[in-house]
Amino acid sequence: MIFATVYRCNQVFDIQINPDVETYEILFVGNSLTYKHDIPAIIQNMITSDGAYCAYIQDTPGGSKLYEHELKFKANIEKYDFTHIILQENSSGTINGYDLFETAVKDYAKLVEDRDVQLILYQTWAYNVERWNGLTKYEMTQRIVDAYDIVGKMVNAKITRSGEAFKAYELFDNTLPSLYDDMNHQSVYGAYLSACMHYSTLTKRPASSNTFRYEEIELEIQELIQRIADSISFAE
Repeated sequence: MIFATVYRCNQVFDIQINPDVETYEILFVGNSLTYKHDIPAIIQNMITSDGAYCAYIQDTPGGSKLYEHELKFKANIEKYDFTHIILQENSSGTINGYDLFETAVKDYAKLVEDRDVQLILYQTWAYNVERWNGLTKYEMTQRIVDAYDIVGKMVNAKITRSGEAFKAYELFDNTLPSLYDDMNHQSVYGAYLSACMHYSTLTKRPASSNTFRYEEIELEIQELIQRIADSISFAE
């Protein structure tokens, strides 16, 4: 048995980890597009419902940009051996601040290049407005997609394609409950959709196979979100 101390929600837990159990020890680095409606906790519940082990730490202060996490990032990787690190930038930051985004990701990748850890880039979504800085909503989505694809190839990172899933959900049926709580932040529906995308990126399993019941949304919407997530995660 391996003993570990895991910090979550300002509490400390001593955990025995069975080496035969599928294990996910995750560092989330981002802002409110990660923490609102507690996306990490949804992911944890989905993974543990499969019988796997999942623990996480999140460094996600509201409004922060990816490059601003450097000191905390270094402290966390010195203290813990993560299996996965998930990096999330501001939606506008991948466009207006692309150079800073690229540099931050490459710097973080360099810091863990000798570690047995999977780097994942968390692709976010467009603002919930018709136009932003001259871009339509789906033009903004494409700019975000392109930025993550370019940088992901540079550092050999996986990409959680939440922004593409948001677009697919809205194009499927515009009468469905909104994925947004405001101009940018995810609603409970958006949080669950993003969690489904992360779940498949992490586990390589379809969200529709997962048995965790997310009580915040209607069962029929949960099942629809799972199918939409799978259509993006497992697109040929």
